[in-house]
Amino acid sequence: MENLWGYLVNVNLFLQGFGDWIISPMHWVTFLGDEEFYLLAMPAIYWCIDSGLGIRMAMILMLSNTLGTSLKFLFHSPRPFWVSTNVTAHVQETSFGMPSGHALNATTLWGFVATRMQNRWLMFVFWALVFLIGFSRMVLGVHMINDVLLGWLAGGILLMLFLIVEKKYQKTIPQWSFNKKLASIIISTLILLAIPLLIWIINHDFPINEIWVENYATAYPGVELLPYSLEGAVTAAATWMGLLIGLLILDQKQISISAAGPIWIRIVRYSVGGIGVLVFWMGLKLIFPDGENFVALSLRFFRYTLIGLWVAFGAPYLFIKLNLMKSS
Repeated sequence: MENLWGYLVNVNLFLQGFGDWIISPMHWVTFLGDEEFYLLAMPAIYWCIDSGLGIRMAMILMLSNTLGTSLKFLFHSPRPFWVSTNVTAHVQETSFGMPSGHALNATTLWGFVATRMQNRWLMFVFWALVFLIGFSRMVLGVHMINDVLLGWLAGGILLMLFLIVEKKYQKTIPQWSFNKKLASIIISTLILLAIPLLIWIINHDFPINEIWVENYATAYPGVELLPYSLEGAVTAAATWMGLLIGLLILDQKQISISAAGPIWIRIVRYSVGGIGVLVFWMGLKLIFPDGENFVALSLRFFRYTLIGLWVAFGAPYLFIKLNLMKSS
């Protein structure tokens, strides 16, 4: 495998050989696959553009994150700058390489949006975005071509399954009882936690190549390598639970929200809701301890559950009270 990885990094070296001019635009492209961007974009879509589309995008993104984390634990493969110091890492990454989470998430998320587009040009734009996000990861030196290809493949399979399940159950789930809906939320959350945790338990003692560790330290001196971090798995499961519980509360209150309204109302709506997201995301992050121990991960789960709950229910309920959103 070392010989194979040594060969694959030639693709990264070739792309980086184009010159520094390509790095800056690739930073902007890769940002479209970062957690910070999703925290900005997902609420905007749900609150201000299309509530149904927004919540589905958030759900498939959480599933995609869980799948990506699980596969990284399973394959425990290096990033290109771990293999060769000739590859420059232009962004900081501490997890395993395969698959590319950016490529996987882009395929499921923006691929899902593309399937909803009636305009062929818009459909092309979103699929082009999927390609560019994956491509940016190779240029920036944090993924080999096999990482990106597997990310696209896994994302495509997940997207197909999501579309099939959505079509089959979208009319059935609203008819479920409250207890059945709540039980399904709890069970699905436990599954999202259990899958990556089980793979972590099996593989977390896998010895990491000393050369990888040395090359990583050369690229990021003083920054700890955390390839077996459970933070991503906890984040996805917690956000999933918060979002679905928020939807369940709206359903119990018989509130159906609408993202429609004048532009200025939508801007105010997003600004007010965004403050809440920042309070839970950044504010609690400053207070809660960071790390991989049980207490830190539990508080992380609590924080992201609150974020999901705020986005799905808290903010819309406040908008309605402030006459910033209509409900039925």
